[in-house]
Amino acid sequence: MSLLDLHTHGTRTRKERLRELASEVERRLVEAVQEGSVVADLRARLTNPEDGLEATREKVSDAAGNESLAMRAVGVAQLQAWRDGVLRNANVWLSNFAADLGPVVPDVPGQVLGDEILAPLAPADALNASVVTFQETIRRSATELVAEMKRLLRNSDEAYEAMRRDLDDRLETEGVEEGHAHLAYLTSLRSQLDELEKLAGRFVELRAHLLGEAAAIQELVAEIESNRNELRKDRKQGCAEVNRSMPTFRCRIDPDAVTESLDVLLDRAKTGTHFQESTLAEVRADLDRSRLVHDAISLAMGESLDAAPPALASQLDITRRVVEREDSEQLRAYARLACCWPGDGLLIERKVDGAEFRALSEGLKALAIKEISFAASDRPAITDQPEDAVTPSAVFDNLVPTLRTQRRDRQFIVASHDANIVVASDMERIIVLKPDGDPRPGTLAEADIREDALILLEGGKVAFERRAARYKHM
Repeated sequence: MSLLDLHTHGTRTRKERLRELASEVERRLVEAVQEGSVVADLRARLTNPEDGLEATREKVSDAAGNESLAMRAVGVAQLQAWRDGVLRNANVWLSNFAADLGPVVPDVPGQVLGDEILAPLAPADALNASVVTFQETIRRSATELVAEMKRLLRNSDEAYEAMRRDLDDRLETEGVEEGHAHLAYLTSLRSQLDELEKLAGRFVELRAHLLGEAAAIQELVAEIESNRNELRKDRKQGCAEVNRSMPTFRCRIDPDAVTESLDVLLDRAKTGTHFQESTLAEVRADLDRSRLVHDAISLAMGESLDAAPPALASQLDITRRVVEREDSEQLRAYARLACCWPGDGLLIERKVDGAEFRALSEGLKALAIKEISFAASDRPAITDQPEDAVTPSAVFDNLVPTLRTQRRDRQFIVASHDANIVVASDMERIIVLKPDGDPRPGTLAEADIREDALILLEGGKVAFERRAARYKHM
């Protein structure tokens, strides 16, 4: 096939493009499958039934129903802390009543309890107001101020206790034992939910990227198939051109005849699967390369696949196994499998009887190869001893005419010990090579070149004349 490709225009460029595309498919598919595991991990985190995205949303929704009650509980706790502080520091206030600015009283907690519970706090508000009065009249009557303060605290006991009992009843009824703990729990849930929402955004973004990458790789695979079909057309055209100039043989393309490379890749990729060597040809024939790309990336992302037709069951088994094993070598073989097709074979037949190349003698095989090598082309030809394994008659009848006719359009550089090649082909320029002398160029029109040809190609003048005498009466 390589000899035929030498005669086919554009083949080299197309084959280089095919290699580039295959390399890109391999690289991008391996990377996409590896990135797919990140998506799969995110999916598992987000769908965890205990603390995944939906489970956390439900927990936040349930906890938020008790949020208002919990905040009222915190308010009561703040009020109690304020009241206890006043009682603890009463004696300190008494000792400092004569200070220039009066005792420092902490502010009453803000309205965190709601209107329905805030009403009983009027005595506390009055206490706050009395502190202002105390500061204005401190020099008039410290004793009266302290007494007023104690009276207000005693008067607020009953309202405070009633409020606390009411709140305790509500907390017990609604299943919330302590306001601070509930709010901390709710805050933690909301923080967790915020983090999960960010993960969900990353999941959507990365999944969309990989689905886009799958589509792009599938386009590359389609381009490989298109270039492969164009290469086959070029080779068929090359066969037609070669056949016009080969006198003894003809060649044709045998589509999808070379499967060795594809079978090796399939054998590597199927490691660990259940199908047998005997089914390899069936798997190869039914291979869906576009689906190889899509299924590998989808499975790597933890997604379920559409049901595969029976003919693709083994292919899907290979894909699952490759993704599950996470073996880099097997994954690369799988990626190459997605852009590999059976190769075209070159069939050579003898024109006279249709005998195939493999049935020919070694001499005829050698002649067939020489005919293809010398077939019509605009490329230079360089060959060493084209007469090897070819009968002298075949050299004269087949190769010599080719050399004589095609040298007008192309250059031949030939190393030979055969007189038919050198003399009968009427080579335009001859370079005589001897082990004990320098190369000597010339033409057959020169006497010394003819003498060298007679010695080196015919065995010398005596040998030539003796053979001629033997054939003289034929």
